Amino acid sequence: MRGMGTRLANLSRHAAHKAHLTARGIESDNAWITTECVMMNLQFPYAHELRLPCDAEAETLYDWLATVCVEGSGKEIAGYLASDFLRFIYTLDLFRSLGGQGRRAIEFGANPYFMSMLSKEFSNFEWTYSNWFEGQPKRLLCQSVTYRDLSSGRKSGRDFHYFNFNSENGHFPLQDEGYDVVLYCEILEHLTNDPSGALRKIRRLLKPGGHLILTTPNVARFENVVRLLSGENIYDPYSGYGPYGRHNREYTRDELRRLLIYIGFEIEEIFTSDVHPHTYSQKIDPDIIAKITSERSEDLGQYIFVRARKSPIEGQKLPAWLYRSIGIDRVATGDEDRVASLSARLTLQDWQEDSENQSATVLLAAVNGGSREWDFDSLRLGARAFSEGGNLLREFRGQFTRKISPGGTALLRIEMDFSGLPSRWLEIVIDLVNEHCFWFEDVGSSPIRIIREPGD
Repeated sequence: MRGMGTRLANLSRHAAHKAHLTARGIESDNAWITTECVMMNLQFPYAHELRLPCDAEAETLYDWLATVCVEGSGKEIAGYLASDFLRFIYTLDLFRSLGGQGRRAIEFGANPYFMSMLSKEFSNFEWTYSNWFEGQPKRLLCQSVTYRDLSSGRKSGRDFHYFNFNSENGHFPLQDEGYDVVLYCEILEHLTNDPSGALRKIRRLLKPGGHLILTTPNVARFENVVRLLSGENIYDPYSGYGPYGRHNREYTRDELRRLLIYIGFEIEEIFTSDVHPHTYSQKIDPDIIAKITSERSEDLGQYIFVRARKSPIEGQKLPAWLYRSIGIDRVATGDEDRVASLSARLTLQDWQEDSENQSATVLLAAVNGGSREWDFDSLRLGARAFSEGGNLLREFRGQFTRKISPGGTALLRIEMDFSGLPSRWLEIVIDLVNEHCFWFEDVGSSPIRIIREPGD
């Protein structure tokens, strides 16, 4: 087991116990809670060192976040804060020092905005937010949040504008290489079919050297070890919120490290930590299991926390240990098998726009960067126009390719007619398309993305 300093341990226990009491609807002053915490002797045997921002007290931050009220949300967010408060603090510490004037960050899954409130208060970024509420329009939406100001205690409010899209299956209405930091917390475990694709798209959002901050439950947490040895199941229950409402695939610390390195990240920090009291039945003595697992205590915390830097090399295939029943040319034979069989390196050569006729003629160089010859009869240059919310507005088709061997180049032209499309923000995605089969982006390649804003 990992020890903590006395002050940090007391803060952790204090905050978690107060969270427990709050979830049960028990109100009490801080002195009583501190005493009760000691009496209850709550422990976090696999807790990482807790570093609070600006010497703040854990109970002060918890009290402040407990005043957050999100438009359209019920009382369930109080329970979420109660169980995950320390996770928010650990996450904040991973990226707080990366901020600076003009630096941009995006938070995926921002609702109910506890992490967002901490980030705005204790870090220096220009923030963008995203959520995925199925059934709502795929466009820029807004939620209002009320809270008590941390310094003055006055009632305050803030509007959080967010892009509504599915990070696994949806189109990203965001500029490639537009962000210094991406927060992707408690989402990976909910993905249903292609975590590599989601992480690859997230990597493209980052500027060179940008950082991914990712948290996810640890499937190898001590509680799960106890449950399995007790004959209990560790899988998440089915959810009334549908497939994305449950944990579809949790990861070990080593699995997450391997996945991120393959996709194209360098791990700067990765650790597991408990964030709330352990919950399991007493069918088996947990002290016995703690002795058996003492050599791997670093892997037994409830959550995995990662800070990873974008590296120059992207893995375009699918790790064999994570996927099955996939075409053999899509699955990586090993951690170094990174280039997709069908991979195109596209370079913009010329863009001629006719504002009077609302059209553009584009010339691109397409290099066969994969290991397979391009010999499809229907392979050609294509483009798609998306709205700011990620809705597909129009498709375009350009020249067909000739037969091109690996390393070969084709110059391809495409003409795009924008007449009738909204004059506001548009994203143009240019890629190779095997007609009626797939876009190269779908098999691991990177398209060219161009944002057209009013006045362009």
